[in-house]
Amino acid sequence: MTCPTGFCLVYHIDRTASWSDGQPVTASDFAYTAGVLGGIPGGDTDGYRQIEQVDILDTKTARVVFGAPY
Repeated sequence: MTCPTGFCLVYHIDRTASWSDGQPVTASDFAYTAGVLGGIPGGDTDGYRQIEQVDILDTKTARVVFGAPY
């Protein structure tokens, strides 16, 4: 698993993680949330605005690529 920019984090979601309705938490949920928070100005979202892409590696694994160190 390589990082295209040198500034990446890989998130491994607990296999048993689920939402309050019982649906599993997935890497797609993480990507969606990162996209929404990246578009909100101000607040505590600076790190999200530096995300260039979220790669879904499997159902429970996401790689976040940053444009600059954060």
